[in-house]
Amino acid sequence: MSDLLDHGGMQQVQGADGQMRGKPLAPATVKLALSALKQVMAYAARQGIISRDPATYVLAPRQRPAKISAADIWTRDQVHTFATAASQHRLHAVYLLSCYGLRRSEACGLRWCDVDLDTGTLSVEQGHVEVAGKHHAVDEPKTARSRRTLPLPADAVTALRALRTRQRGERLALGIAWDDTTHVCSAEDGTPVLPRTYTLWFQRIAETAELPRITLKNLRHTSVSVMLHAGIPASTVAAWHGHDVRMTTTVYNRTYDAGLSAAAAVMFDPTGTTR
Repeated sequence: MSDLLDHGGMQQVQGADGQMRGKPLAPATVKLALSALKQVMAYAARQGIISRDPATYVLAPRQRPAKISAADIWTRDQVHTFATAASQHRLHAVYLLSCYGLRRSEACGLRWCDVDLDTGTLSVEQGHVEVAGKHHAVDEPKTARSRRTLPLPADAVTALRALRTRQRGERLALGIAWDDTTHVCSAEDGTPVLPRTYTLWFQRIAETAELPRITLKNLRHTSVSVMLHAGIPASTVAAWHGHDVRMTTTVYNRTYDAGLSAAAAVMFDPTGTTR
């Protein structure tokens, strides 16, 4: 832990000449490492393995929000182009949810038991994350605000219903019993699709559609941009995306389902206005 802090969060490797070289770790990476370390230390303290938790007083580095330019995101029309291209993909429904602003971890971690197609709602209860491109795990949502229930737009309900029917047929053909706890973003046999694979497919769809190259994370930023541009209150946009409302406004107002429905509607509403 001291090395992580003393070196300012440096990722070091030893070169052929024996010299240590490295580059600063991103604040998010340091925060993730500290979070895991604090859990281990807290457990050790509870079990009496150590007399006190030395990680208690360690502060994580401040993470400054990255500045997003127009070149980093798509326009509303480009999102439509992507959605149309993605309609040919087996996981079209999941990519539609990404268009509406779900984090990659949320889209990949969503289970069928978290989706109620009768009431048209989706609950974010967990996330499927990947660390350093090697390890992946299912964990609780990123923040307390990330755990939320959203009203699904009609096109998302239709796409999810079609995907569920398709997956039921795939499992039946393979002789695998249906399980509502399986991930929506899953392979034919029900195994979860890795986040990096989901990203790779996203990039391929965008390339096929001849769209400007952006990251999957910036598709989420595109959702925020489109909603704000359409006049959706910043507090509602923050609630929909499950992030701190202070990123868009200093005043937080309670958001109702009607407002959340209006926020999603602007993504593919032909009029481009709220309902």
